[in-house]
Amino acid sequence: MERAARVRAETCDACKSYLKIVYQEKDPHVDPVADDLATLALDMLVDEAGYERSGPNLLLIGAYSG
Repeated sequence: MERAARVRAETCDACKSYLKIVYQEKDPHVDPVADDLATLALDMLVDEAGYERSGPNLLLIGAYSG
């Protein structure tokens, strides 16, 4: 049986950006900060594929400064 991921990266090939999405229906007790931190490997994989994060970055890691 295949389990659906609780956290996914939705990508846009047109602008080469991605959003990290946490599916609350998979876990009603999600913690956005904890789940963001726990899925840094996902950020690294998507970054290696050439995408930049868009949308809120709760940890401000790699935040644009200029």
